[in-house]
Amino acid sequence: MIDFRKNIFIAKSSNPHLLVLKFKIMKKVVFVLGLFISFTSCKKEISNQSSAENQQSLNSSSNDALTATAVKNGALVIAGSTITDKINILHNLGVNYLRYTIIMSDWTGTDAGFERYTSEGLHIVCNINYDDQASKGQAPKSFTKDMVTYRKKLGQILDKYKPEVAVIENEETNKTYHTGPMSAYINELSNAVTVAHAKGVKVTNGGIHPQAVCYFVWKDYMDRGMTAEADSWMNLTFNSSMKYSAEHPEANNSTQFYWRQVDTLLNAYTTLNIDYVNMHIYEPINDVGNGKNTIPGCIATMASYIKRRTGKPAMSNECGQRNTTPSLVTSMLQAFTTGSYPYAIWFSGDGENTKALTEKNGVLRSNGVAYKNFVTK
Repeated sequence: MIDFRKNIFIAKSSNPHLLVLKFKIMKKVVFVLGLFISFTSCKKEISNQSSAENQQSLNSSSNDALTATAVKNGALVIAGSTITDKINILHNLGVNYLRYTIIMSDWTGTDAGFERYTSEGLHIVCNINYDDQASKGQAPKSFTKDMVTYRKKLGQILDKYKPEVAVIENEETNKTYHTGPMSAYINELSNAVTVAHAKGVKVTNGGIHPQAVCYFVWKDYMDRGMTAEADSWMNLTFNSSMKYSAEHPEANNSTQFYWRQVDTLLNAYTTLNIDYVNMHIYEPINDVGNGKNTIPGCIATMASYIKRRTGKPAMSNECGQRNTTPSLVTSMLQAFTTGSYPYAIWFSGDGENTKALTEKNGVLRSNGVAYKNFVTK
């Protein structure tokens, strides 16, 4: 640090010429020091402002995470031969939401299963299907055209019971379950919305799949001229069949037919007053990825696209895995949280392409333990 008092003393004890010279030098030193102090002060102010902005951004992110809608996790339990067994498994998994189905053609005024589950304090995301779902080897069922009977029966069901969400049919594009154009399903869903909302019940569609949603995310990038993002997304989420179909529109194959069906549905879901857009998501998504963790950003990006396109949040009343890797469960559940899915109902059953969270006797497997640890933390 410069001692100005010493400089002034020297100037006073010198001859006049030196006094003038010393004074000029002192003025320059003061000027330079003033600039230095001013610069340092300004730099500190900018640094403090930048730190404050960064902290504000971090606080904003934390607040967003804190205020985001919590995911209501639940399960569709296949194991267990009785409702009591299934209730015990749900409690053991640490969830109080489940997926249940009411068949309209079987409706006689009451449903013992629905009443038993709700009597235990469980909340139901309820599929309401017009007919029994076709089993393997059976012919698919046509979407109903009798809207008078449909509205009457749906009204009776929702007068009696109030599920958290009414899911209209199961997998509307699944050709092994349904036959008929998407316009027939849209008509059924439109009538369901009118009836359900009048009864105070929220409504969603039966369930579309990532094979379509991932394609439309890619197409959206391409349409906006974001080719680098489109290429990255394709390499991250597309299987070989999807890549070929996207790059060869002239092929006009079954994958492109499916994409056109979902495009029709998403256009309708934009205008229909449904509450959510329902997706069925299994890991590995589109049969790509490492099978140990979900594709980074995929589940959240799909939800973001659905919200931006339709104005409705994405939910899933059927999600699950094709292996029993615990880390995949944790990664997937975290992705639903990041993507702000209001519901994520896990399909816990052993099938051709699915693996359950429990053994047949209800004992949790390692992936079931990972599931419970996540949802109860």
